[in-house]
Amino acid sequence: MKTSKYLTMVKDGINYHIIDMPGTDIFRLEVLQNVGSNLEKYFKRYYGTPVYGVSHLIEHLSFKSPEGYSSLEIMDLYRKYGRHNASTGNDKINYHMISTMENIDLVTDIVIKTAYNDLTGIDLVEFDKEKDVVINEINRYYENKQTVYNFKIKSRYYGLREVDTTLGSTDMVKNVSLEDVITMKSIMINNAKQDIIIACDMDDVSILDYVNKLHKTVLDAINNTVDNDRTITAKMIETDPERVHVGEYIYPDECGQELTTIIIPIKNMNHTAQALICDYINKKSGEHSLFHNIRTLHGLTYGTSFYVNRYGNDLVVTFQVDVSPGNRDKAIALFNDVILNIIDTYTIDVHNDYIRQIKLDDKLDKLDRMDYVSLIKTIINIPSIKYNLDTRSFNDLSKLYTDIIDASCTYDDMILAIKNVSKAVASDMVIKIRN
Repeated sequence: MKTSKYLTMVKDGINYHIIDMPGTDIFRLEVLQNVGSNLEKYFKRYYGTPVYGVSHLIEHLSFKSPEGYSSLEIMDLYRKYGRHNASTGNDKINYHMISTMENIDLVTDIVIKTAYNDLTGIDLVEFDKEKDVVINEINRYYENKQTVYNFKIKSRYYGLREVDTTLGSTDMVKNVSLEDVITMKSIMINNAKQDIIIACDMDDVSILDYVNKLHKTVLDAINNTVDNDRTITAKMIETDPERVHVGEYIYPDECGQELTTIIIPIKNMNHTAQALICDYINKKSGEHSLFHNIRTLHGLTYGTSFYVNRYGNDLVVTFQVDVSPGNRDKAIALFNDVILNIIDTYTIDVHNDYIRQIKLDDKLDKLDRMDYVSLIKTIINIPSIKYNLDTRSFNDLSKLYTDIIDASCTYDDMILAIKNVSKAVASDMVIKIRN
């Protein structure tokens, strides 16, 4: 029986991640352009035009009239031959489609034509219609006050304008010109770091032939985009704006709930250990957890969140909770109590049992082979091993994750992760954002 494997390649700065899945007949292609709404503030700085919200508009417009297709034709193919989607974040726009191996050429063509669509084939009528669609979507988000609050947390963290979010501004989307949008997309294509993720069912020779052919197609697509002056470079994009200082920041809104976010900046974070400890503190420590103390014992909220988040180049720990009016102080007091006392409950026996649970959960997840796509995304985002993997079997790939746990999540690593948050909370070296 053929062994499944994972292969990485770097060609002309483009990172290819191939997950070979024999016997599945699956073909999935994803283009991840590692720049998103974080580009918009630089566009305003260097071109003078406020374009907050335009990255999301570009994601939509990329499906409109790409080279060789009308908008109707390409969407018809997406619907008939598989499942597709795209999304925009602060630091990425991704486009992907899943189908079967018989459709490999079609999927490759339409995904690449979409991701690298330079938007020059769009006319003003189509442009204005899609702006209306995006404006409607923004307005729908703005109907949910908690959602808007969550979008604006990152802006508060960096001390940016409130409009500098992935959602952006309806007025700016309405007034942006097609010319500015084309310039913005060109900068994205030419300056963004690219990751291309492929899940397929083919032999080794065919994989290499496909990647070589795909790479030529991608380079041709990049080289065929309209020229830009490269004023906004990848280096500028990666330069973080000044962060706000620790303290409390109030975000005024009309939400009926009291919303609270506590951000804990941690230098030189062990991402894996910190993320697992956050999960442990939030729910998996049982009666000692945030969830148990804030929800189960006191009924203050439906749920709690405590996780590692990425703000630009920063990894931070974030706590979020919403409570009914008048209960904020009690929820924060319970949060502080859990964080300051959790270390006393994390014994070596507790640690060993928790690591056992993590490995069991990972093994169960792998019963669904397509979850390897998610695993690859997890692995490539761990800086210490990024792009340093050779060809590996599926069993080796699963073992790789457990090896990461064993190497990065010793008892001492986990205790340090607890101390990272408890020391910050004890000394009030945190950023509090509330409504």
